[in-house]
Order: sequence, then structure tokens, then C-alpha cells
Amino acid sequence: MLNSSDTVKITMKSRKKVLLKKIRKLSIFILGVLGLVAGWFIVNRAVSPFNRVKMIELQIAQNESLTPAKETDALRIGCYNIAHGRGGVLGTNNWSGGNRAARLERLKKIAQLLKDANLDIVVLNEVDFSSFWSGHIDQAQIIASEAGYPYIVEQRNIDVAIPFMSIRFGNVILSKLPLSEPTFINFPHPSRLQEILVGGFKDGVVATATLPNGEHIQVAAVHLSLEGEAYRHESVKMYMNVQETTRLPMIAMGDFNSTANGYPGHHTDTNGHNCIDLLLGSKQWSTIPTGLPVNSGDFTFPSQEPARVIDWIFVASPWSLHEKTILQSDLSDHLPLTATLQKTPNNESDDRIP
Repeated sequence: MLNSSDTVKITMKSRKKVLLKKIRKLSIFILGVLGLVAGWFIVNRAVSPFNRVKMIELQIAQNESLTPAKETDALRIGCYNIAHGRGGVLGTNNWSGGNRAARLERLKKIAQLLKDANLDIVVLNEVDFSSFWSGHIDQAQIIASEAGYPYIVEQRNIDVAIPFMSIRFGNVILSKLPLSEPTFINFPHPSRLQEILVGGFKDGVVATATLPNGEHIQVAAVHLSLEGEAYRHESVKMYMNVQETTRLPMIAMGDFNSTANGYPGHHTDTNGHNCIDLLLGSKQWSTIPTGLPVNSGDFTFPSQEPARVIDWIFVASPWSLHEKTILQSDLSDHLPLTATLQKTPNNESDDRIP
């Protein structure tokens, strides 16, 4: 016969077995969840090299007169860092910017801004393709559809995903002219581990636009590293090498995170190199700075109190820029930059910073 002490021991053992069984089940569940998350992450990273550049063509009714180049051999071009659609307050994080409806409304306003500027080709930086902080909205396609751009090239800088959560963003080329042959440019990075785990963070893409007369011009989306001028300098050299290899004229535009000698915030690497100075020193490339002394009307960042020129448009001959304009807007912490692109007569000199 069992006494009370034996009964207590059996009860405790039984409870312990039940507890251990529950712990094992919980452990298996947790390991299963972790395995699912890890597997999802690994598979996404494994396929990301195949998805880092994506071409999309939207079904948009085009106006017959949408492209000035049909008659004037001119293009209206521009670039804009839209800061993930979070708005114009400097220093806010990517979760800022209001709810989904507020973000969608801001994207539509960005699209209207581009539409009103009558731009044929636009480069956008910091565009979300599917990021949980912005509601997994493909911002590129929304802006393109609202502004009337049928041709899109998306280039991912960051591409990570786990179940119900992804971060995919990068650069975009929007065009009213047909785009083809998008080429990913893998820039040098400070961390190989970072590149493996999340992507390059700052890389580039070049696509070819076909003009109405059948000629071709390359369009390079630029968003250079914050890690130092050495990385920016090497990245610009890679764009220049692409242009020299193909021998096609090129538009390189976007957020360079760098500025010219004599401008506020100018930096060089340990060898005295600066990526903007490199382009300005080339006979092949030109832009339209106002020269020195610095004109504050050229400042593009931050949008609320502009103090620096870090957004640029450069073109390779025989094209040159005319009528550069900084648009005033509070839709991002950068200001959009627009210009007219025209062929330069052989006897016309490039306009450069002295």
C-alpha cells in the first residue's frame, strides 16, 4: 500500500513528465519557427542575385507628343531621392511618414511633381519595392503609373526577407522611352559580410534608352556610399568605364553623397580623390554648376534648409545639359533636380566649375 509520501512522489514525477513533454513540444516549435525563418532568409538571399535588377513595362496610354526629342533632339531629365516616401523631415526613420494612406498620398504627390516637370527620364533613389516599414508597397510602380512612365528598371540595394517581413529597396529608372539591357554594377563595399547577408547597400544600374530617331543613350542610376570618398570615387570610375567601353553617351544622375571642390561638405580620400572632381576634370563629362563662389540656389540637401549639393546630373558628350532647375518640395529630405538634355555642337565648350 502506498503511503502519502509515495503518492506525492508519484504525482511530482507525473507532473515533471508532463512539464518536460510540454518543454520538448515548445522547443520543437521554436526550432521549427527558427528553421522556417532561417530557411526563408537563406532562400531569399540565394535567389536575390537573379532579382537585383528587374525590368517592368506598364500598360499606359502614351500621348503622341510626350517626347520633345521627336522634334528637337532634346530630353527632359531629372533625379530625386524620395527617402522611402517618409516625407521631408530630416533625421526621421523609415517607419515615419504616417499610415499606408498617408504614404500613398505622398507617392501620388511625388508622381504629380514629376508629371508637372514633364520629364522623359527620371532616376529615383531610396525607393521601396517591398518593405514592411512602408506597407510592402511597390513605390516605383505606383509613381510610374500615376506619372505616366511605362518603362521601369528596378535595382535592389537591400534584399532581405523572412516570413511576413521583407526589406527591399534601391534605385529606379523611370522612362517614357523604351529601356533595354539593364546592367547591374557591383560597387566596392566596406564589408563582404554585409554584402552576403543583406546586399551591397549601395550599388548601381545602367540601362539603354532608345530615342525616337533610333539612337541610344545610357541612363545610370547613381546612389553612392556613405562609407567614405574612396568608395564613391571607385564607384564613379566604374560608371565611367562602362561608358568608355560601350562608347554610348551616358546620363549619370542621382544622389552622389559628394560635392565639388569649394562647395560645403567637400571631402577627399587619403589620396586626395573626390568623385565629383573626377567627373568635372574629365573632358568627356559635363554638368551645369554655377561655378564659384557657391550659389545656394544649387543646394539640394536637406530640403527644409538646403546647405549642400549632393544630387547631381552628369552627361557624356556629345550631349550637354541646359536649364537646370532645383524644384522646391517638402515630399522628401532631398530636393528634386531637373534639366534639359541636348546635343552639344562640336564648337561648344563644356560648362564646368572653374
